[in-house]
Amino acid sequence: MSLGGIAGQNIASGGVADGNTAASNSVAPVSGQVCYIWVFNVQSAPPPAPLADVPTLSGTGGFNVTWTQVATSVVSSADDSRRLRLTLFRGIPSSATAGVVTAAFGGNNQKVAYLGVDTYTFVNSASNQGVVQNGTNTNTLFNEDGSGTITVTLNPLASGANGVLFLWCLYATETTPTYNFTGTGVDSRSSTYGMMAAVVNQQGNRIPNVTVNSSGEIAAIAIEITATSPVGAMNGDKAVNAALTQSGAMFLRTINFGVGGDPLFASCGPTAYPVNDPSGRAAAEDTVGQYLPGIGYWPLKTQKSNTIGSSTPPSQIQGRNGYLRGIVLPLTAGAHVVTINMKTELDTGIAYRPQFIVKANNEVGLHADVTATAIAGTDWQTLTCSFTTTSDGAVEILRYKRGPDHVRLWWDNLTVS
Repeated sequence: MSLGGIAGQNIASGGVADGNTAASNSVAPVSGQVCYIWVFNVQSAPPPAPLADVPTLSGTGGFNVTWTQVATSVVSSADDSRRLRLTLFRGIPSSATAGVVTAAFGGNNQKVAYLGVDTYTFVNSASNQGVVQNGTNTNTLFNEDGSGTITVTLNPLASGANGVLFLWCLYATETTPTYNFTGTGVDSRSSTYGMMAAVVNQQGNRIPNVTVNSSGEIAAIAIEITATSPVGAMNGDKAVNAALTQSGAMFLRTINFGVGGDPLFASCGPTAYPVNDPSGRAAAEDTVGQYLPGIGYWPLKTQKSNTIGSSTPPSQIQGRNGYLRGIVLPLTAGAHVVTINMKTELDTGIAYRPQFIVKANNEVGLHADVTATAIAGTDWQTLTCSFTTTSDGAVEILRYKRGPDHVRLWWDNLTVS
């Protein structure tokens, strides 16, 4: 299974009608986090309309950096009375100082112009700010039913973990676009400026398309984005690694996966028990106890500990025997070392000490589970699993409590290298 972890969100936008510049609203970017900015502009006049001008970008505050054009695509209407252009830029803000981004068109007024500033996480920006390759396409949609499809074809992706960003614009109002992939909308709007959308394709579909139900001119750009490996994004990020979901498993936002979990461990942390709790009493995370019939009190549920951590809180506390599941790691082919810190309040002996397990996945060439068993002692210790994969893909990791129910464990600081 190949998974992409790229995630994005729109942080600023702006447009203009009959003007020669378009500017975004002022916003504070995240310093060092890659931005992809797309510009949509249209020229309209008696045939032949002038060519929609190629924009240039400038910025203030943290956006006062070099913006590099990735691709541009222009399309004309069937009668040459209108020309539409879509252009994509890349850059990395230099600080968190609020600023604006402005697209300029060489002093030439555009009938309409619009830009979107989108910021992306989990991007390996070391080379070309994450852009591996790009492709473009255009179409003039005047089918009898007023609909059409536009597709951009990329070369085979450099890694199955990489994401694909698909951008398109249409000089018409479109309310029901459909895609040939399940994507995450970064920015889309339908207005007097037309329809614009930026969609992150996390399944790595290298031939994305959109089908619309409106006639008009449409342009599209697709790029492959290099995803970060879990290295670095996870190491040392305690606030992220210790975050827990309601189902009692670690929620690794660093790799953009929400997780499920076994209902046995269902819990919502130290403040409430909305799952199967008739009383709604708060969890006592550091109180040893059993379920109290008729009260609905589970001190041994898996939850977040705000008082214990390695080396500072929070951590994840596990009180019941069994596996904690739900962590999936996207990996490229090669050697990997996965570690997690564990603490127990009682050494239960070698046959019952906790284990950290990387599950086998034949698709990536890992044909047997890799298991690390805790050593003697009750202080924090690091469990390490080392293994090699022969192709890109993903593996699941488990935390396994084998001792008595009344003995609690704490888990913290998952790292991958």
